[in-house]
Amino acid sequence: MDEVEGVYNGTYDYTQLKGDTGPLVYPGGFVVVYYLLYLITDFGKDILLGQYLFMGLYLAVAAIVLVLYKQSTKIPLKALFLLALSKRIHSIFVLRLFNDCFAMFFLYIAIYCFIKNKWSLGCLIYSFAVGIKMNIFLFAPGLFLLLLRRFGILGAVKKISLCAIVQVVLALPFITTNFAGYISRAFDLGRVFIYYWSVNWKFVPEDLFLSREWGLSLLGVTALCWVLLFFRKWILPFEKLSDVFTASGKKDLLSADYILFVLFTSNFVGIVFARSLHFQFYVWYFHTLPYLLWSTNLYTPLRLALMLVIEVVWNIFPSNAMGSLALFVSHLIILVALWFAPEVTPYGTVQATKTKKQ
Repeated sequence: MDEVEGVYNGTYDYTQLKGDTGPLVYPGGFVVVYYLLYLITDFGKDILLGQYLFMGLYLAVAAIVLVLYKQSTKIPLKALFLLALSKRIHSIFVLRLFNDCFAMFFLYIAIYCFIKNKWSLGCLIYSFAVGIKMNIFLFAPGLFLLLLRRFGILGAVKKISLCAIVQVVLALPFITTNFAGYISRAFDLGRVFIYYWSVNWKFVPEDLFLSREWGLSLLGVTALCWVLLFFRKWILPFEKLSDVFTASGKKDLLSADYILFVLFTSNFVGIVFARSLHFQFYVWYFHTLPYLLWSTNLYTPLRLALMLVIEVVWNIFPSNAMGSLALFVSHLIILVALWFAPEVTPYGTVQATKTKKQ
């Protein structure tokens, strides 16, 4: 709220916008959402109303995730109860009021649009989610593959252009005031995180955690995993690249399970090797864990045990080395299990209702 108060007072230079927690480091979508919240909550004074609004947001996220899972054949009904059992997720929404919650809400709405073959609308909403917080970029490699499959290279570029237009519109008041200032603050990829708040890397020394080499190594491993997924899991062994990259003759819609698998695994790779995971970042992937776990061949007791370990670690404050190691090992087990999981066919029986191509 403090960060958007400057906008309310007429300041559009991003380098001059700041709050009690530091400078504004989120894109223009964040300003739109929290400017509205600022007005609705009597200029940020009515905290209780803000908490009620986030309670509604929590329920809305749960509802849209359930709708997504209803499109899938992988998730048994009993697994869906796991979505309501996280103490940390309740805290992130109702007590902390983080922008991560809004970003994930719009992301899940976008995925629903993709499943329903509303790709243009989905891309617009996806880009708005990116505008709220950049973690949504972790879904981008998977989304790019889906756009290639559905529309070919030229069509994918057109959809990506829609995403770019949204970013320009959201940033317009700020880039016309101080273009370089907006880009450097809103899309700062070189930001150094504080070791104290890291949940995932407390088992490595602080000097290593803060080093540039460590950050580049994690980025390289993440990119490598995306490439491996792209060519070995998202594209099936019997498929030709030329068939994936061209839209000629594509009339079948992508299956819901394929869309969910590609997007959720794309994001999960970024989670496993993230430079740092702070407590609010749990919402980035919590709601996808049941789908990821039930996409593997792991036994159900092990699936539940992994969910329990992950939840326990995210509730340890302050985070410690043993908890971070347990979290990383749990993530790694899931990632390896996903690698050996059965292939998900792009054009399976679980398909969205055919509508006119957007």
